[in-house]
Amino acid sequence: MDLKVIVYRDGVSVISQNITVIEIVPQVTVDLLSEEAENVLVGDEAGAPLGYQIHNATITIDTLGATSVFFTYQTTQLTDKDGPIWSFNLSLNNPASIILPDRSTIIFLNEIPDSITTLQNRTTLSVGEGDWLIRYILPLQVLPGQSDIDPVPGSEGPFTFVDNNLLLPVIVAAILIGVIAIYVRRSGRNVRHPSVNLRPEEEQVLRFIKEQGGIVLESELRKRFILPKTSMWRMAKRLERAGLVKINRVGLQNEIELVKSR
Repeated sequence: MDLKVIVYRDGVSVISQNITVIEIVPQVTVDLLSEEAENVLVGDEAGAPLGYQIHNATITIDTLGATSVFFTYQTTQLTDKDGPIWSFNLSLNNPASIILPDRSTIIFLNEIPDSITTLQNRTTLSVGEGDWLIRYILPLQVLPGQSDIDPVPGSEGPFTFVDNNLLLPVIVAAILIGVIAIYVRRSGRNVRHPSVNLRPEEEQVLRFIKEQGGIVLESELRKRFILPKTSMWRMAKRLERAGLVKINRVGLQNEIELVKSR
C-alpha cells in the first residue's frame, strides 16, 4: 500500500494512495485520513475511472476486475494555523510519505520519522503507523534565488530541530507577528475580518460573487475564470479563512457565499 500526503502553503493536503486488490473481489473499503474528502478521483491500473461511495471517513471502491487501484482526494482538516505556526496532525494505520510545503521549516516533531529528505526545497518525511504531529513555519517572502531556510530551534517535544546559526530575521518577524495576533485576540478586539492582501484574481472573484447576488456555485466560478478545480478550491478556502466567504455543501456541489460585512 503506497500512501502519500502533499501539504500546500494554504493548508490544503492532497492525499494519494495505491492499493493492490484481488480481481474477483467486487469491492474494497479503505479508511480515509479525514472526514472531509474533496475533488475525489478513483481509477484502476489502466487509469479507467471506478465507482465509489464515501461514508464515515471510509471509501468503498468498486474493484471487480481490477488488480490495483489508485485514489486521490484533498482536505483542509489535517492542518491548523496559530499565528505563524502551522500544525499538521495525522493518524496512520500504514506507513506514509509526508511532503511539507515549499521552504517550510520544521520546528517540532512528536516522534522520530524513519527518514527526512529534501528535494527542490520541499521536505519529505517517511513515517510509520501511529499519531503524528508536525509543526512548521513558512517564510514571509520567497525571493528568486533565495537559499533554503535553515531549521530553527523548537520549543517542545522529544525531537526538535536545532539551528547552529543565529535566527533568521524572517523567523523573528514571523514570531513577533504571531505574538501580536495572540495579544489582539485576547484583548477582545474584533478580528473577524482580518486585513488581507488580496490577489487581483481574488478581488475579481469577490466582485463577481457580489454581482451575482452574493452567492454562486464553485463550478460557476471555475467556468467564469477558467480555473482548474484544485486552484479554485484553494482560493475559496483562503477567502473563507480570511472571513470573506462561506463555503456551503449543496448536494454534490460547493456553494460560495459572500460574507456580509457588519
